[in-house]
This record gives sequence, C-alpha cells and structure tokens, in this order.
Amino acid sequence: MKVTVRLYATLAGYNPEGTGNQPVNVNLSAGSAVGDLVNHLGIEAGAVKHVFIGYKKRSFDYRLSEGEVVAFFPAIAGG
Repeated sequence: MKVTVRLYATLAGYNPEGTGNQPVNVNLSAGSAVGDLVNHLGIEAGAVKHVFIGYKKRSFDYRLSEGEVVAFFPAIAGG
C-alpha cells in the first residue's frame, strides 16, 4: 500500500529522500497504522505531536488506506 507523507518543521529531517518538507511516497504493508509509518520513517518516539489525514486529526492507531496523505507535525510553541 502506498501513502504520501508530509513532514513539517523539525520533522522534515526524517524525510527518507532528503527533500525536507516536500511530499514523499512510502510503501507499507496493508493494514498498517500511523504508528507503523512513524516507525518505518525512523522518527523518534514523542517527536510527532499531531497527525492529520484528510484534514482530520488522527491517532497513532488509525489504520491507513491506499493513497492517503499523512501530515506529521511536531509540538509547536511560541510566544
């Protein structure tokens, strides 16, 4: 199954193609969850704070479907 991943802010360094926040296609086993994708990309535990798929916030247990676009964001603070 293929999904498209967008990595924002400090997570852009985990892009396997080294292209920063540009989208990247990732092949996963059918039935994979968001957490499996995080592990596949080698993202450190706790680095991802928000996951959006189809403009909806999703959990790490959410089962991915072919062709979905997954956006990962770190914790963001400001003042």
